[in-house]
Parts: sequence; C-alpha cells; structure tokens
Amino acid sequence: MRFRQTLILSLLACLLNATGFAQDKAIVWYTDLEKASAAARETNQGMMLDFWADWCAPCRVMEKEVYTDKELIAASARFVFVKLDFDKQEELARKYSVDSLPALVFTDSYGTALFHSSGLISAKILTELIRSLPDDVADINRLGRLLARDKNNFDALDGMGALLKGAGLYRKSNEYYSEALKKDPVRRNIQKKESILVAMGFNHLELRQSREAVKVFEKCIKEFPGSENRPLFMLGLGQAHRVLGNTQKARAFLKAVIDEHPRSDASRKAKETLDSL
Repeated sequence: MRFRQTLILSLLACLLNATGFAQDKAIVWYTDLEKASAAARETNQGMMLDFWADWCAPCRVMEKEVYTDKELIAASARFVFVKLDFDKQEELARKYSVDSLPALVFTDSYGTALFHSSGLISAKILTELIRSLPDDVADINRLGRLLARDKNNFDALDGMGALLKGAGLYRKSNEYYSEALKKDPVRRNIQKKESILVAMGFNHLELRQSREAVKVFEKCIKEFPGSENRPLFMLGLGQAHRVLGNTQKARAFLKAVIDEHPRSDASRKAKETLDSL
C-alpha cells in the first residue's frame, strides 16, 4: 500500500513538472526584441524590457533577489520579458532614453514605450506593478498602429489618452492628451476640449502635480463658465489646493461644490475630501 502511494506521488510530481508547475519554474526571457515583439503580438501582451550590464551591481541584485521571487514569476505570465545588454544594445538604449541602470521599460506589443522605471526595484513592488497593468493591450496596439501611420490622428490620440488613463498610466496619458489638444478637431469641438482638460487635470492630481492641476481647472472655469462640469472643476481645485497646503482655498472650493451641487457625485467626493482636512 505504501509503495502504491509513493508511486502515485511520484507520478503526480512528474506530471506537475511536465505541465510547467515545477518548483524551479523561472521567468521566460527573450534576448531578441524583434522575436519578443512577434510573440507579444500573437497574444496582445505588453513587454517589459530590462536593460542590464555586467558591471551593474544593482542588476545582479535584481537577477538574484527579484527575478527569482515566486510571486513575480507567477505574475510574469502577464507580460513578455526581454533582457537587453546595455553595452551591446546601444541603439536601443538611446531609442528608449536609457542612461542609467537598472532600467525597465514597459511597452505595448510593438515596442512603443508606455513608461519607464529606473533604479533597483523590489520584487513586491514590481509584482504589484505588473499585476496593475493590463494583460491585454490589443486596443493600445491598435491605436498605436494608427498613430504610427498618422501621428496627427486626433481620435487615436484622444483614445490613447483615455486608455492609458484607465490603466493608471497618467503621465503617458497626459502626453497623448497634450498632443490631441493641438489638433484642429479640438478647435471645432469645445466639448471635446473640455473633456480632455478635465481628464488631464485629474491625471495631474494622481501624479501629485497639484500646481499643474490648479492651472488646468482654473482654465476650465474661465473658458467654460456655463458648463455642467463646473462641480468637477471646483472639486479638482479643492483637491489640488488641499495637497498644496492651501487649506482655506481648499475649503472654499469644496464647500462651494457641496452647496451649489448637493446631489452630484462631485459633492460626495468633496465631502470626503473636506472631512480629511
């Protein structure tokens, strides 16, 4: 009986190893960006480019202590991982503006950069970051291809800004929104301009760029005085001044939202912000 149990356990262990669930499972790395991109496009996955060098001590720490973490290994299936030698891939390092190591560049399936991370990063933070990003970038790929053919495509710029905002990539979102604001459709469609500015303002707040947020929301109040989004403008100003430490101004804007638009969603958020002052 004991022999039969041992045999069954051995067979199960072999099966787990054969199906990729072995204890020593590791991150699958590509070293050729073109091959990695081809694989990523097949599954609509993003890529994580890891620039490293033999002389980089933090890179060795990443190799030994970060990329061996079980949680990170499990999360790695969401992305295509690419390891690039900084000294041998100088052209790629310049393309992605990598000037210090270690450097991680997250891209769409085609290699268009979404954001960078420089310096040593812990396994826990990297795992959380990867899990927070979309594991299907089909829409980002589609818009990226449109922009590769026509960098002035307003709908693609606006759409990319919205997609990246939804993915929590606020800085990159604002880059696309900024370009969209320069295009002719915005000049002809004041509502579209307003929606982009509001989105940018709240992106600035997420990035703790409170002064920039104040400028955007003040611009909205000035340019769109009769807008139904006025409570959002004032909410944004209240939240921005709160971060800046301008408590009196923050209270004034937040109370105005509550008094003037008591049933709005902005009023609820204003109350929550006011309670935290």
